Amino acid sequence: MKRGFFFIVICLFAGCITQPTEDLREYTISGRCTLPGYTRDVFVADGYAYIADGQGGLQIVALNSLIIAGSLELSGYQQGITVVDSFAYLASGSEGFTLVNVADVHNPRVVGYDTWFTAYDLYFDGGFIYLAASYWFIEEDITHPDFPSYKRRCTTKGDARGVYVDGRYAYVACEEMGITIIDLGNPDSLARIGYCDTPSNARDVFVEDGYAYVADGKGGLQVLDVHDPENPFIVEGYDIKGYANRVLVKDNKAYVAAGDGGLQVFDVADPSSPSLYGECETSYAYGVFVDGLIYVADRDLGLLVIEPVD
Repeated sequence: MKRGFFFIVICLFAGCITQPTEDLREYTISGRCTLPGYTRDVFVADGYAYIADGQGGLQIVALNSLIIAGSLELSGYQQGITVVDSFAYLASGSEGFTLVNVADVHNPRVVGYDTWFTAYDLYFDGGFIYLAASYWFIEEDITHPDFPSYKRRCTTKGDARGVYVDGRYAYVACEEMGITIIDLGNPDSLARIGYCDTPSNARDVFVEDGYAYVADGKGGLQVLDVHDPENPFIVEGYDIKGYANRVLVKDNKAYVAAGDGGLQVFDVADPSSPSLYGECETSYAYGVFVDGLIYVADRDLGLLVIEPVD
């Protein structure tokens, strides 16, 4: 009797924690543009996808045709990108960061750069670029885009690979050392005020409504409570297929570029209880951007356009 009871309980429990594949939202690749490099990151604006294409430099793809509209060879290995107004800002690996005028998408041109550091990711906020630069967090003044200038820096607890700025705080993904939180409030200096280790290698971070969503490599998606930036803590984690490289949160969904696990989409309406919502197989997903449709920077396949199946 007891053996049968335990067997039933175990089966019921297992059913509660396993989500059948058929319950997941199905996503499909609806478009693709092959690119010359190992595609690392993507930013979408005004009908174009701006792509950090590794050794392939900057690639600009027209979304109405999925044809390359413009390109630019750059020094270094392009790792991350953001676009503001008529300028694209790129984290250029060992060549620091590069500022490109993209007012004419067919003829982009370099207008500024800083090369004394290694940059993996960057974030624009209020006339400043914040960089995850190996073991440094660096702030550059780009009030005058043609003449970017170093402003200040501080060390991080680990190898800085991803960065997000929310208000007066910067959140830096530091590989095996988790998340470092930096106070930007003092105009004369930067201060490390908070730290939270994560199970694996923190590669990227996105902050919304007091929670930090971390792409944690083999540690999957980790959710941190950062309401008190001096005392962050993990509230929940979710193992994934592949290797979590980047994360973006929009409309209660966390989109994770998961390496050979493709695109993984999580429902984070309740940040303390994320659940897998859907997925799409790709070759090796490095970057993700959402603007109506989902755009994935895939190392081997280039730019992918992904959408849910009706």
